[in-house]
Amino acid sequence: MKMNSNVLLAGAIISLVAFFPFPVGFYTFTRIAISLCSAYAAYCFYKDGKNIWIIMVLVTILYNPILPVYLYDRGLWQILNILTALIFIYSYGLRPDKNSNIYLYVGRVILLGGLLFWGVAAYFFYTEILNGYSEPEPINYVVLIILFILPFALSKLWNYFFLKDSKFWVTSIKEKEE
Repeated sequence: MKMNSNVLLAGAIISLVAFFPFPVGFYTFTRIAISLCSAYAAYCFYKDGKNIWIIMVLVTILYNPILPVYLYDRGLWQILNILTALIFIYSYGLRPDKNSNIYLYVGRVILLGGLLFWGVAAYFFYTEILNGYSEPEPINYVVLIILFILPFALSKLWNYFFLKDSKFWVTSIKEKEE
């Protein structure tokens, strides 16, 4: 069956947006939207004979609005939202009509956004020390080092899993060998 891959991207985007704090009504919308996207994907993947349909059914059950699953922990839902987005992104990569440039640009955003975040964190850390608000503690330096290394590691992992290239900055997409 011919599947519209944009449904998978919509599910990923909605899952990522649901990570942020919103009123309760928005999360009801996300339940409906994610369960519809994952149910559609499960049906299409089942018809295509791809085993990821089982995971999509589990996502549909988790997010279903009719018999909702209540976890009562915002942090746990945030982790599940990120995992759900990754599931949608991975399943998008299984489609033959996918646009691989999306993976290329997301890898770049991970690297550049992480380094920008590190720069902002380092700036606030040092201005706080220079203004005398707090004494520098060794753990602060460890956190800054981790914040500097993290974008490189995440970018490398992203590029390895989604683009089959282990560089930090991928300039072009390798064609799959058949």
